[in-house]
Amino acid sequence: MGSDKSELVIGEVTVLERIGAILKRNFSHVIINRNNPASVQAVYVKDQYEQHGPLGGLHAVLSETPTQYVFVSACDTPFLKTEIIEFLLSRLTSDIDAVIPVYNGRSQPLSGIYRKELAQRCALLLEKGERKMQSLLNVSTVIYVENFPAIDPEDLYWHFFNMNTGKDYEAALKKIQAE
Repeated sequence: MGSDKSELVIGEVTVLERIGAILKRNFSHVIINRNNPASVQAVYVKDQYEQHGPLGGLHAVLSETPTQYVFVSACDTPFLKTEIIEFLLSRLTSDIDAVIPVYNGRSQPLSGIYRKELAQRCALLLEKGERKMQSLLNVSTVIYVENFPAIDPEDLYWHFFNMNTGKDYEAALKKIQAE
C-alpha cells in the first residue's frame, strides 16, 4: 500500500491501536514487533534478524515472551474476533508447537498460536537465510484448524480480512461505518 498499514486510521483509532485493544481484552501480556514504539501500551521488541520478514518478527516475539504460547496477529487485520482466538486456543495440547487456522483453503500463519520454544528453531532457519513461516511449520508439530463450527461465516471472513490494497482499506472503512 506504500505506507505503514498499522498506522492507517479506522474509525477513531489506528489499526495497531484497534488490534492492541482486542488483544488486551484476550491476553494479559501483549508484545508488538516493531522498531519504533507506538501509542499502544505494550512491550515492543525489535527484530534480531532484520529484513527477515514475519519469521524474523516471530523469532523476536518468541524470544521475549514470558508465556509458553503466543497468539500472533498481522498488523493489517483490524477485525480480530475473540471467539476465533478462543477456539484456536482450545485446540492447544502439550505436545503441539503451533495451531494454525486455514481459511478458504489457505494457511493463515499470521493468525496462529506458537510455542515459545520455537524461537530456537526460528533462529536456526533464519541463520540459514530462510524467511518463510511455512519453513518453520514444516519442521514443527502443527495442528491445522480448517473447521470452525458454530462461528458465523461473516465473523470468519472479517477475522482473516487483511488490508493489502487501497480497495481493502476502503472496505475496512465501510465496515467500521456500519458497526
